[in-house]
Amino acid sequence: MRNRILRVNKNIQQILGKIFQRELDLPQGVFITITKVETSADLKTANAFVSILPEKNQKGIFNQIKRKKKIIQRLLGENLVMKNTPSLSLILDTAPARVDRLQKLLKEISKKDNESRNERTP
Repeated sequence: MRNRILRVNKNIQQILGKIFQRELDLPQGVFITITKVETSADLKTANAFVSILPEKNQKGIFNQIKRKKKIIQRLLGENLVMKNTPSLSLILDTAPARVDRLQKLLKEISKKDNESRNERTP
């Protein structure tokens, strides 16, 4: 049963990615990723974790996604080959934004460290 849930999760993730590409009118430079899908053991519910970059656009874009949830649910049902379509919950995943912020900080620290080393060498 566990393997089946993993396959369903992967399939939902791929279908949602395609739906988001087609159905959402995103501004240029905005990236949406379905980072993870967790389906219940009875396959009645599925939580989809959505990552939106850049961070400044997250709330507005996520609200746009939530407004289209019924359409997304219907399209998921049309594309998912299962007897019943799991009820979809969308959750904003902020972990990638935190990782992005940490990477920028690390680059900045590295740059400052290199500059201070260059100043010390005669």
